[in-house]
Parts: sequence; C-alpha cells; structure tokens
Amino acid sequence: MKGLITKPQFDTTLFAIGKAILLIRNSSSWNTDCLILESSPIELKLLFINSQHEDETITINVEDIVKKTYLIEFLYIGGEE
Repeated sequence: MKGLITKPQFDTTLFAIGKAILLIRNSSSWNTDCLILESSPIELKLLFINSQHEDETITINVEDIVKKTYLIEFLYIGGEE
C-alpha cells in the first residue's frame, strides 16, 4: 500500500512499566540502572538515582536508540528472563 512507512518503535510489552534496565550513554562512560515509569512506542520515561542520591527522571525517545546516543540492556532479577 502506498504511503505506509515502517519506523522503529519501542515494544511496550518488552519495555513494560516497572522493568529494570541499564541505560548507557554511548558518548561517555555514564551509565545507570533505571526503572521504566512510562512506556510508549516513541519514548520511555525512566527513573534513576543521581550522584547526589536523589530521584531523577529522564525521557529518551526511539531516535536516541536508533542514533545510538543511548544503549539499553535489560537487568534480570534472580534468574528471571
């Protein structure tokens, strides 16, 4: 069908609210464990603890992953996969 395009999207089942991930900034040595607070096909809102031991949020969009600004690894608890 004409006019349809395929764009990358987050799988909201895989990137479910409450899942733990490791977020890595590709251009530096910065990385942090995060919890997914909000999940949509185009962006994720993440909660992490900053260096001052305070709660902080960051929103990344699918373009950040496509352009490899950030990398994501899933964290597993007690053999869960």
